[in-house]
Amino acid sequence: MRIPFIFIFCLLFSAGKAQEFAISNYDVLWNSQSKNSSESMPVGGGDIGLNVWVEDGDLLFYISRSGLFDENNTLLKVGRVRLRFPQNKLKEGFKQRLNLADGACYISGAQSGLKSDVRIWVDVHKAVIHIDIDHSKATNAQLFFENWRFEDRATKKKENNQNSWKWAPQGDVKTYADEVGFENGGVYFYHQNKKQTVFDVVVKQQGLESIKDSLFNQLDGRIFGGFLYAKGFVKAGIEEGNYINTPFKAYELKTAKPSKRQQVLIALQTGQHLSPEKLKSETQKLALNSASSAKKDFKNNQRWWASFWNKSYIQIPKTADTTAYQVARNYNLFRYMLACNAYGDYPTKFNGGLFTFDPVFTDSTATFTPDFRNWGGGTHTAQNQRLVYWPMLKAGDADLMKPQFDFYQSILGNAEWRSKFYWGHNGASFTEQIENFGLPNPAEYGWKRPESYDKGMEYNAWLEYEWDTVLEFCQMILDARDYQNFDVKPYLPLIKSSLRFFDEHYQYLAKKRGAKALTADGKLVIYPGSAAETYKMAYNASSTVAALKTVLQNLLQLPNYLLNADEKTQWQAMLTRIPEISYRDIDGKTTISPATVWERINNVETPQLYPVFPWKIFGLQKPGLDTAINTYKFDPDALRFRDSKGWKQDNIWAARLGLTDEAVKYTFAKLKNSERRFPAFWGPGFDWTPDHNWGGSGMIGLQEMLLQDVDDKILLFPAWPKDIDVRFKLHAPQQTIVEAEVKNGKANIINVWPESRRKDIIIK
Repeated sequence: MRIPFIFIFCLLFSAGKAQEFAISNYDVLWNSQSKNSSESMPVGGGDIGLNVWVEDGDLLFYISRSGLFDENNTLLKVGRVRLRFPQNKLKEGFKQRLNLADGACYISGAQSGLKSDVRIWVDVHKAVIHIDIDHSKATNAQLFFENWRFEDRATKKKENNQNSWKWAPQGDVKTYADEVGFENGGVYFYHQNKKQTVFDVVVKQQGLESIKDSLFNQLDGRIFGGFLYAKGFVKAGIEEGNYINTPFKAYELKTAKPSKRQQVLIALQTGQHLSPEKLKSETQKLALNSASSAKKDFKNNQRWWASFWNKSYIQIPKTADTTAYQVARNYNLFRYMLACNAYGDYPTKFNGGLFTFDPVFTDSTATFTPDFRNWGGGTHTAQNQRLVYWPMLKAGDADLMKPQFDFYQSILGNAEWRSKFYWGHNGASFTEQIENFGLPNPAEYGWKRPESYDKGMEYNAWLEYEWDTVLEFCQMILDARDYQNFDVKPYLPLIKSSLRFFDEHYQYLAKKRGAKALTADGKLVIYPGSAAETYKMAYNASSTVAALKTVLQNLLQLPNYLLNADEKTQWQAMLTRIPEISYRDIDGKTTISPATVWERINNVETPQLYPVFPWKIFGLQKPGLDTAINTYKFDPDALRFRDSKGWKQDNIWAARLGLTDEAVKYTFAKLKNSERRFPAFWGPGFDWTPDHNWGGSGMIGLQEMLLQDVDDKILLFPAWPKDIDVRFKLHAPQQTIVEAEVKNGKANIINVWPESRRKDIIIK
């Protein structure tokens, strides 16, 4: 049966009522082939991402997967696949479409009466990539697995920004070769880490060798790879080539005879201390089994994606305002990109996620392999990562947040060891620029350090004393319970330990300075501190104070079966020790101060507005709204740092403060079409392309323009221009879902689940 080149119109239903929403309205359709990998289309599922494009008649895609960290902590790609039809260059009537309803990419084209249809999809529930091919008449096909890691390769200078060494490699750095070959009618490939990894060097650098065996190390023995299989294809040999600026070896399979239908499968596996033989046998078995169950598996995929799109949406119709339409489409496209790592072992990276492409198309000086991304692969930049995950709450995607929460859970032990080892107290010390094994990045930690400098500290002007971002992820966990009944119990040790660190560490520091651990009125002295990376050596940074107050207050609201009375007494006592947010006068107007005092400004963030978002202490229908608006409008640093690119959050703060014109200006600037062919490939911003914290902050801003929660109330359209029609379905606290619209200038509530929450809704 031919694969029809029609794209599924998916009617979604809620509570038995049909929605006026079809995600197919936002499919991406191209009618011409691409020039190179920068014009690729994202396709994925589970924890696998593909960059798919057709160039000069060849169908190509990069394969990425969560957790593929090598010895240097580079997040490697699996490789590149090339599919070629010798008799069909696909140029007549070419179409390439991302069909959001089923998460698949459909490609068709013809030549001299031969028409070929291709469907590429990733199984959400298994680590398998499918290519289903249908020709109008029997023809041949060639299939290549292209590998650029065919020999050990030195990485020098700027290229080490892709790994944990960054600008400070200690000796020669190499990306080691993969193992690739033909076996059982297909191509196997894998990378297994050498015994010595960057983890071992970091442990020694940071003086932790005596506890090394107690530390979590996910680089040790890590292996990843897979098997490419196509029934009816045979080994054709090995070729050499060069794509962009990177040489490669291509392992070719070709059809034994012409056929009308062809099926290609690529099965993947990742693990630790798994033998290559077992990886090969298990991926071969997975590929063969998936070939026979492909029809059923695709239907399961369709059901998963239908359920995903049914959870939430934002829809703006096509009108004369094309930017508004783009904003809604790109919101949904980026949400799709995030869903491609729904079940990853590791979170979606802010600096490209699963969809980076050849780096020279982002930075012309980055003439490196497709593995390159700026700001590292296994290095976790928490200030950026948080913006990728906050929008999942209102989108109803709490299940997608688990990889991020599990990341912190996995390194909790190492963070606690740091506190015990260096300072002799409890609590988890999570630094900024932390490795995926829970220790500070070695370049940021500093190789040239004063002998007397605190061994637990990063010797770095941007990062010193910045360790409060973990509290945002703690709050996300608590919010996920409120929004979608997410099970927080496994993560309570993480939340408690993160809070305990601040209580014990700042009393520890106070006692090193003098005889008392607290101020005269019994408050912690959070000094030295840091308001993001911007206000350094700060005293009681308002962003930290707001974080501690909010997380403690939310922790105390948990039911007794999660937090007993004795524990609540303990945490209530800590809450009383948290100092107050600081204020300052600017031209006679009261504003939120970044801190009580600080020594210098080091970056261009605006943490004095963090009490507005993410901490929601100030906002509409809350005390001090005028003070927060004054901060947004008159703080000279806030004005100087204002922008829409990258991780900038001005759009979110404007929405939270009800400043509609400003919210439109900055959110629409963020979510309008990127400069790339794929409209949601923004960047590089401050980081890389695609810039996922650019997309995440855009999503948050758009959500906040449409729906905000204030205590037990829900505000609809608090910063939405009433002359733009919009329809949405979003999630709110108390496990509430709201569907509403603005149509012809009038706001309407369509559905509320549960109905009892309708009384709590206020239309602004």
